[in-house]
Amino acid sequence: MWGIGPRHARRLLARGVRTALDFSRLPQDWVRKEMTVVGLQTQLELGGISCLALSSAPAPRRSVLCSRSFGQLVEDKEHLREAVCAYAVRAAEKLRAADLETLAVQVFTLTPRHREELPQHQGQATVTLPGPTNFTPEIIAAALAGLDQAFRPGFAYQKAGVLLLGLSPATARQASLLDLPPEERQRRRALMDVLDAVNRRHGRGALRLAISSAPERPWHMRQHRRSPRYTTSWDELPRIGAHGQAGTRAGAEEENAAGA
Repeated sequence: MWGIGPRHARRLLARGVRTALDFSRLPQDWVRKEMTVVGLQTQLELGGISCLALSSAPAPRRSVLCSRSFGQLVEDKEHLREAVCAYAVRAAEKLRAADLETLAVQVFTLTPRHREELPQHQGQATVTLPGPTNFTPEIIAAALAGLDQAFRPGFAYQKAGVLLLGLSPATARQASLLDLPPEERQRRRALMDVLDAVNRRHGRGALRLAISSAPERPWHMRQHRRSPRYTTSWDELPRIGAHGQAGTRAGAEEENAAGA
């Protein structure tokens, strides 16, 4: 029962309480003294007296953000473009997962503010789209256009991000003269559905746009101290090797390849 943990359960068992009905018949003064106001509210709820308001529907999202710190400082604009492209792709995935569309794409770049010996710059630019969309190529194009405005040569950047603004439900959009033809919108939606389905099944990045970068670029986050993802990654499941030593699936495959 919600609100009754092991400590309270032992106290209730000692008093002969074994069911929710037994608990609901206890004196309220005793419950308030021994189990605080939370226990009393639980008892009152069992008796049909509402104490805990039903949670209302969550507020609609106002923005979607994808931002990372780089594994090393980035001065090359092409590397920064790759990072912004990757963040735009991820932000678009989040947008479609929430069944939303965006009307504006904001890009920002930051230099390391704690490195006082380095020149400082905080760039930011917002690009308004012709109409609401969650089509990844369109979001990427807007993000890269924003980066052209936010980037300044001669600075070493530590972080960049893509923020999607002006969100609206994808299923309840207002028609506009600037809208694409219905068949083109349907084609784009079908294309993104296939992209998302493949990446859900085979792992993020299994299918990606040509403009997206390959893994292990200089701007990628350092993750050598990250905890193993035993519960979310097949490649990191613990395995028992031939010599009785535990390891990950990836490690076992590396050993097998070395042995071959």
